[in-house]
Amino acid sequence: MPPRARLVAVDGPSASGKSTVVARLARTQDWVPLAEAYDRTTPPIDLHFSSLPELARIERTLLEEEANRWTVARALLHRGWSVIADTGFLGPLTYTRGLVGEGLASPGLLSELAERAQRLALRRRWGLPDLTVYLQVPERLRRERARLDRAHHPPDLYARHEAVARREAFFYETEWPSIDRSAVYVVPAAGPTDRIAARVAERVRRSLPRGTAARHLPRLLATLSVPPGALLRGTATRSSATVKKTTRPAHHPRR
Repeated sequence: MPPRARLVAVDGPSASGKSTVVARLARTQDWVPLAEAYDRTTPPIDLHFSSLPELARIERTLLEEEANRWTVARALLHRGWSVIADTGFLGPLTYTRGLVGEGLASPGLLSELAERAQRLALRRRWGLPDLTVYLQVPERLRRERARLDRAHHPPDLYARHEAVARREAFFYETEWPSIDRSAVYVVPAAGPTDRIAARVAERVRRSLPRGTAARHLPRLLATLSVPPGALLRGTATRSSATVKKTTRPAHHPRR
């Protein structure tokens, strides 16, 4: 692979501006944008579920699509292109882990997904980006963005998204950096998109050689396979019927 080609993922909670930052970086840095797994599934996956088996089917499908995205990204890297991914490749794991913490998914499903991810990694069908950028946006700003774009951020799902997002934030801001600080770049992202994109581009230019994050993958998967327990205990009501996010809109959703 060309030595300077990089795979960078932009992650963050709902309405943090991931898609906007990805689009800006793709345009200004001549990087190839990679849509999130949810937007790539064909036919569109229905993310409503009323039972744990339905949730398991959804997350397995999304993890398989993450493997497809990874394969596409690697092919682009081989051709010398840097890739900027809208969300990383850990989504099914981190979201399910958040649901487990909220009492809405089983620890068994989380363990199964971690084992599936490990098998995919051993077959070189799935892995980590060279750098994951986590957008840190104040909750009040994200709430306002969601209010102005209810089609993509349904009000009835807001509380649940926030509960899971708090647990995901703890993983990206605390747990993952404790394993490999160089693999995660937490960016305060309440300012202008141009400024955020410029900071990310500069961080990528100073990043370590490609593939260094992979050496910590086993430990990272071990961390993700363990439910968060009492950490950041949420207040969501237990229910056998929930929704991960709205069904796919006619055009690309803004995050």
